[in-house]
Amino acid sequence: MQIGQRFRFNRHVIAVAAQGQKANSFVVPEGAVVELIADPFKYRSLVFVQYGTETVIMLRDDVKKHAHLIDKPFSRSAVS
Repeated sequence: MQIGQRFRFNRHVIAVAAQGQKANSFVVPEGAVVELIADPFKYRSLVFVQYGTETVIMLRDDVKKHAHLIDKPFSRSAVS
């Protein structure tokens, strides 16, 4: 998984969003698209994704097992 990749979920999953001092969990529905924006724990269990207007934390395994890649990250070197 690389920063900038976008994934579409084929089933619902749980995510956590921080709102001030509280963390709220919620369901990300089947068909939702997220973009990987940070992977601070490299090869550990959590990743940060952009879901709509929110940055949320998800389990890496949920993304790997229950979503498929829909496009690759934009590469400036590919532009001539």
